[in-house]
This record gives sequence, structure tokens and C-alpha cells, in this order.
Amino acid sequence: SLANMRVIRRNLVYAVGLPPSVANEDLLKKSDYFGQYGKISKIVLNRSNISGASATNSDGNSNRRSSASAYVTFAHKEDTLACILALDGFYLDNRNIRASYGTSKYCSAFIKSVRCNNQDCTYLHVLGENEATFTKQEIQAGYVTSGRDVLAKQQQQLVSLKGGNSGRRKVGGG
Repeated sequence: SLANMRVIRRNLVYAVGLPPSVANEDLLKKSDYFGQYGKISKIVLNRSNISGASATNSDGNSNRRSSASAYVTFAHKEDTLACILALDGFYLDNRNIRASYGTSKYCSAFIKSVRCNNQDCTYLHVLGENEATFTKQEIQAGYVTSGRDVLAKQQQQLVSLKGGNSGRRKVGGG
């Protein structure tokens, strides 16, 4: 079922753990932040974990520090990989930033084979490549969304090609 599938988007960075002080689309587009890696098409911020949204434990203390997450769409997929490799594990304001490729699900209209009327729809309206398509459970289990994993796979493929093996394997095993 397409409703349960997620497609890794090679032009989309998903970054978590951003300090609230930088949770602003215009600021994140600047060359001090995501803009240094290339042309940005779109930034969507999730501020739900900022101020008051953090869970509290029985003694009233916060279980986690407030933070934001961002989906950053780059014009070029090479810029996306460079961003992920530089940002994943980087510390900003004593916070460990995690970055990976973002995923998208299929638009419910596409699944039903009807026209999507939402001009700003961010979901997929075409089938994704098999190598980039996983179930939601596979994505949650950590199947190949980190930039380092993708870079390692690309290097393995180059070594295989140089060795005369041009066969392709599906990412994630199987």
C-alpha cells in the first residue's frame, strides 16, 4: 500500500535539535546556516518542541530541552549531501544537531488516482524510485537515510564498478 510507503528525497535535509534561537526560515536560509551549502528552494520549520511543548516528568522538570526541526529543500541534491555530512553531529549552542535525508509520503489524492487540489501540497504525486522507497517501519528502523550511509554506499558502488561488477543492489537489503 502506497499509504505506508516513504520515499527518501535526495534534495531534502531533515535536521533535528535546532536551538529555538535559530528557528526562523529567513535566518536559516542565510550563508551562516543552511545557505552556505547551496541554493535553497524551501524551508519548513517545526517549532512544536519549543517552549511549553516539552514533556515534563513527575517532579515537574522538563524531560528534554526545547528545540526545533527543519525540512530544507535544496535546488541540487549534491548540496543536500554536503549539508548532511557537515551538519550531522555538529554542536550548536551545546546542542547536538542530527541531519539526514528527509522522506515524503504519497499524497492521498495520488493514492486514490484523483487530482490533488492543494497547490502547496508537499506530498508526492509521482512514484518514487525503488531504491529510495521504504515502508514507514523500515525508515523508523534506520534504513539508509543518513548522509554517511549514502556516501558509503556510493563509494561501494564506485569500487564495484571499477572492479567490473555493474550489478545494482536494492538499498536496505533484501
